[in-house]
Amino acid sequence: MALRSCRRTVQPDRLRKETREIAALHALYESLTPREQELLPLLASGLLNKQAAAVLGITEYTVQVHRGHIMRKMRANSFATLVRQASKLQLETPSTATFDV
Repeated sequence: MALRSCRRTVQPDRLRKETREIAALHALYESLTPREQELLPLLASGLLNKQAAAVLGITEYTVQVHRGHIMRKMRANSFATLVRQASKLQLETPSTATFDV
């Protein structure tokens, strides 16, 4: 019986921790410029820098600069971490029709 009551308290604690983490990610996301917010879902969806640049009508170099700023502002130490963060934020990804570059 004690084990069952322990499980009941662990779930709300885990949920609260997850909620705090998501709120912190949203705060970091809000620190991005509008262009960086536009670029992040494209990169997280798997587009190459060159493809994202074509979608946004900017140069590949500009995408690289924005990507570096996004990584720093989101406190992501790797691109994989950034993709996981974007997934947790459930960012809306543009339709795949725009990826035909």
